Amino acid sequence: AQFVVLAQNAPPYYEVVVTRAVYFGRFFGVFCLFTAGLYATGIDYQRFEVVLGISLLLAFTLAFSIPVSSESILPTLLNRLGSRSQVFAVFFVLEVFSVLNFTLAAFLKRNKDYLWMALGLLMVIVGKDVLFFLVSPIPDAVAALVLVGGTILFGHRTHIVYLWS
Repeated sequence: AQFVVLAQNAPPYYEVVVTRAVYFGRFFGVFCLFTAGLYATGIDYQRFEVVLGISLLLAFTLAFSIPVSSESILPTLLNRLGSRSQVFAVFFVLEVFSVLNFTLAAFLKRNKDYLWMALGLLMVIVGKDVLFFLVSPIPDAVAALVLVGGTILFGHRTHIVYLWS
């Protein structure tokens, strides 16, 4: 979407909107991973839609309150964030706690499949972040393989733990 906006020489406002939309997706995704980790540790949700709604609201609030500079465009075709280090610190902390939640679940439930899920989630996070931040063919190809491998590992182990048919 950002490429189309840049190619048509659209006003910078549209570039900022696309950047905010991408960060909304990243925030919502990391909140969902964190929530899945909480669920794995045994926290019971009576109303899952409330947790999902809170995640959506938080993601929207964070994504649209971050200062975005329309003056500079990164190689990823997104605008530079004003408080970049704080935003990435939030992502890092939530991603680490997401992996730790699955690791904790392995010890609480005495089930090694949760460790495999933690490894798969770590692979997904690393692959996703390398693809997001680097624009280079070889690291991106490796990151894509790590992302796909982590997704398959996480999905397969989730299927085994919860016995979906």
